[in-house]
Amino acid sequence: TQRKEHELQLAAASARVLDLYDNAPCGYHSIDSQCVFLHINATALSWLGCTRDELIGKRRALEFFTPEGQAQFQQNFGRLMAEGRVEGLEFDLVPARGQARRVSVTATSVKDAEGRFVMSRTVMFDITDLHRTREALRQLTAEQTAMLDNDLVGIVKLRDRRAVWKNRALGRIFGYEHEELLGQPSRM
Repeated sequence: TQRKEHELQLAAASARVLDLYDNAPCGYHSIDSQCVFLHINATALSWLGCTRDELIGKRRALEFFTPEGQAQFQQNFGRLMAEGRVEGLEFDLVPARGQARRVSVTATSVKDAEGRFVMSRTVMFDITDLHRTREALRQLTAEQTAMLDNDLVGIVKLRDRRAVWKNRALGRIFGYEHEELLGQPSRM
């Protein structure tokens, strides 16, 4: 009876861990030295548009990246195998079925007693919305810079009646070097 109770407790604990692993709001997976999937959670499976049977032991992580992502992956996979950790990598994930997404990847390596690479422990976060927002901000910043830093209209930003920023036209119009007006009072 006590043995049966321990088995039930172990099964319940195992089910909780598996549920946490499979339904986490991030993708988990492990790949071997040939980049073939060994383990993967349900979240990552849904992002890749595959079933476990289609993926485990059969497909390589490289298959789900753009050509640029594949090059970046190969470069950093060697680093993972040598150094044991990579983090903050971003890739465009291209699924077999479903919607592409941008992911941030962090991985650590598992090594055997002789220090040989066995597999990765990889976490992926979906940063698609964050990436779109960053790209939109980058575009807006480029447009604003082009508009403000022109050669036709002199513009100066003042704080407490002192110049804290100016565009190149202002210096040209008044005959000052690039940084010469910064910090100067507005009456100058």
